[in-house]
Amino acid sequence: MGLSKSCADQRQRERRTFRRILIGAVVAAIGLHISSVPLIVQFMSSLIRSVAPSALSQNPTAIIVVEEDVPPEPEVSPPPPEET
Repeated sequence: MGLSKSCADQRQRERRTFRRILIGAVVAAIGLHISSVPLIVQFMSSLIRSVAPSALSQNPTAIIVVEEDVPPEPEVSPPPPEET
């Protein structure tokens, strides 16, 4: 019964339908992602414009690096082997 002509035809129709749906979904996803690029660019430019350059220069941050002398660790020699 699984090998009859009608079953094979039905399976082929299902594959064709599945392929069309899959291609349509891929095209829709690509279109959605491409159409969202202008929104992302607009959002990022508004974020950049919201940070005023004068606000950044009014509170400068100073970073001080201090090197401390670290004493060298003493060399540890392995214990002598025990004789039995």
